[in-house]
Amino acid sequence: MAKTNAKNRNVNRALQYIEHFGLLVIVIATVIAVGQEIMVMVDKSRVDLSDILLMFIYLEIIAMVQIYYEENRLPIRYPIYIAIVALARYVILDAKSFEAWRLLEIGLTILLLTFAVLVVRYGHMTLPYINLRRKSLSELEDADLKAFDLGNVESKKSNLSDPDIKNSDLEVRSDSENSEQHKQI
Repeated sequence: MAKTNAKNRNVNRALQYIEHFGLLVIVIATVIAVGQEIMVMVDKSRVDLSDILLMFIYLEIIAMVQIYYEENRLPIRYPIYIAIVALARYVILDAKSFEAWRLLEIGLTILLLTFAVLVVRYGHMTLPYINLRRKSLSELEDADLKAFDLGNVESKKSNLSDPDIKNSDLEVRSDSENSEQHKQI
């Protein structure tokens, strides 16, 4: 059993390194793209709305990676925001060549993505979630938290078998705290 846990930790660590390398490549590529876009704007001596929207897309990508590093979670809303801005940019660039049905399709897609953001935000505000800070999944599994139950969080926090994990490492947010946090965003 100990060999299996050690092997799982090694595989998990290797996957984390690959994941961090991939995120680093994404950030570097995004920064290079921002630089190239700035060069294009300087060369043509003007800034169009499509250029600004493209810069927003780049900033959203960087923000998404930053949130992943800070909170160790991928916020699902950010890719949706990026898709909405990309569709808006697409319409701005090529609206003159679109047929009416194509504009309707894109408009309905933007509306559907907006509805998806509302559903995700509603879920975050109404359903509490557990924020596991400063501890990786493998460390929590070692602390006998495999079957974490929302209804039994307090007893799980007090019965931790790992002395390195303290009650302050686990946080359960209530509906009102979730709601307050999302209002700030």
